Amino acid sequence: MQESGTLKAVVARTDGEVLDAVGIRPGDREVLPKAASIALRLGKVLEQYEGVGSFSTVWIQFEEGSFLIQWLTDRVFLIALAGPKGSVGMVPHHMNRALPDLAREYGEGQDEVAPLEGKEASGG
Repeated sequence: MQESGTLKAVVARTDGEVLDAVGIRPGDREVLPKAASIALRLGKVLEQYEGVGSFSTVWIQFEEGSFLIQWLTDRVFLIALAGPKGSVGMVPHHMNRALPDLAREYGEGQDEVAPLEGKEASGG
């Protein structure tokens, strides 16, 4: 995944192993997958509520940026972080552009990953 502005990204497994990273500090290689795993577990618990459908993405908005996690497979996920100068709409745009390639690269046999709900990539 290419770094764009303040966009940073990590591809990791549920066991915490980082498969790829762009723009993050060395200490973040351990912290980010752990934080993402907690958020993903929360999503899995919440998807049990009737009528909410399948869980695929976590989006956390902070005053100074965004933290977005997208499943690539049942064991591999993508973490994207955008700082205060990053456009909120550009995070899902860049993620949707990268998801097919990431799924092929790290998807362990899975060729397709659903784009972010309601956040279709546009342009190129």
